[in-house]
Amino acid sequence: MKKKLLRGGLAVALVLAPAFAAADKIDDAIAYRKAVMEAQKWNLGRMAAMVKGTVAYDKAAFVRYAQWLDELSRMPWEAFPKGSDVGDTKARADIWNKPAQFSDKAKALETESAKLVEVARSEDMGKIRFQFGQTAQTCKACHKAFKDR
Repeated sequence: MKKKLLRGGLAVALVLAPAFAAADKIDDAIAYRKAVMEAQKWNLGRMAAMVKGTVAYDKAAFVRYAQWLDELSRMPWEAFPKGSDVGDTKARADIWNKPAQFSDKAKALETESAKLVEVARSEDMGKIRFQFGQTAQTCKACHKAFKDR
């Protein structure tokens, strides 16, 4: 009798294990992309303070933040697997229903953040402010289209 219960329990565990593993992977993907987005927000915030003049402009720091944002801009996209629209997330189903549009928004951030790195090296505050605005707008446009508030 104990062997039958043990085998039955083992069979149930083997059947359910992939579901639990998938749930863990989804939770991990959500946590990862949220962390990357927070890091993006942190770097944007530091640059915004310099652009607005609330913090003294520091070229080396601004370039560094721009470079980090550029790196981060390519990181979160693979962490949107199917099924990760549920749980502790504000991601809209449109991410998976409109993948081409989502991809376009992702590529726009990658493009604009790369431009920001180049402009940041110029020391031309007019160009820096403009490109910072363009980069920040790509974030806002994606959130408006694909994130619940």
